[in-house]
Amino acid sequence: MKTYISSLIAIFLFICTSVHSQNTYADDSDRVVTKILGTDTIYSNISLVDNLSKISDFSKQVQMFQLTGFETFTENMQMVTVFVVRNNAFDVMNEKELEQFLSTPNAKNLSALLSSYMIPGRVDEHAIRRAVTDGGGAASFRTISGKTIRFHNEGDLIYLITDNGSKSKLLETNFYHNKGFFHITDKLPVKKK
Repeated sequence: MKTYISSLIAIFLFICTSVHSQNTYADDSDRVVTKILGTDTIYSNISLVDNLSKISDFSKQVQMFQLTGFETFTENMQMVTVFVVRNNAFDVMNEKELEQFLSTPNAKNLSALLSSYMIPGRVDEHAIRRAVTDGGGAASFRTISGKTIRFHNEGDLIYLITDNGSKSKLLETNFYHNKGFFHITDKLPVKKK
């Protein structure tokens, strides 16, 4: 009889622990991570475009996303890390150049540009810095377009260098969106002709 009661108690404890573990897991997976960017809150459960659309300082980046069908382009990706810029990164172009750059006929070029600044998977600043340290001051990641984006450090600063030779500084990092991370750099990944 004692063995039977002990077995029932063990089964009951196992079921309670399993249910608690499942509930803990469910609660954790539904958890929304937030982070402040300027005066705005970024949410891990909404898309990158939706997060940036509410911030006027990213309106040109959002326009690029909309022209290229970014959300459709990334919908089949499980996770993606994206590097974005504020509007002042477009100051290297005059008004006419900017109009042509952010035009529907240029959408194919914009898609190529964006895909060379996106890494498959969730890559946070720690992973980038660790790869740079392990690589003796430089590290390379494959982008979703199959090109290479290189990172290297100069003092405490991390720089990104694309295949076309453009160099930009990593400014702010580790913002979540519903498909991974995004980080902010100071320049567009283009070289002005």
